[in-house]
Amino acid sequence: MDKSLIGNGDLSILANIWSGGMPTPRTEPPLSESEYDQVPAEMNGFEGMFGNCTVFKFENKIESKERFKSVRGLRVLDDSVAVQIQHGYIVTIDEFDARMAYLLFSGGRAQPPTEFIGGATYDIVTPFTAPQGIRGYGRVRIWDPRDQVHPRLFDTGFYCVARLNNQPDFGDDFFKLELKLDILQAGKIGMIRLGGPPMP
Repeated sequence: MDKSLIGNGDLSILANIWSGGMPTPRTEPPLSESEYDQVPAEMNGFEGMFGNCTVFKFENKIESKERFKSVRGLRVLDDSVAVQIQHGYIVTIDEFDARMAYLLFSGGRAQPPTEFIGGATYDIVTPFTAPQGIRGYGRVRIWDPRDQVHPRLFDTGFYCVARLNNQPDFGDDFFKLELKLDILQAGKIGMIRLGGPPMP
């Protein structure tokens, strides 16, 4: 089966369970995939799906410890053991919304959270009050351009922290921002599915 992962995708992160307008940090992944798509109004747009992701990079780091033996005065590698592993994604997003602004300034919502100036309403961000980014349960889907129904890669239910990874590029008709997702062992690791379009 062709496992090529060319195409765009989407990213969703759920950090809280909302009840009566109040958030409670999640300790378990969502029970159904629909929770990633249905964002309650009280979330104010700070969770849920992050829109179109144009580029995905896999970030896998393995740190190993080597053992050498001496052969006629020359040290030769005898064994190699993995002692540290890190898995994650770097995602390029081409949409700018309130969550991106908060990550850009490492900020949290000010009190009061909005201000009315000159006939317009502005969200107020307090910079450097939330340097840890967004922490919650994530879902990554990469779609094949030939099939927008069945993802080629489907990674869901993993616990992660998402942080800004670059200096965003802005233009009249473009925006590019990178998010770095570090998958954490503290929560559920999740399940990765690889596949492709149905057989004809």
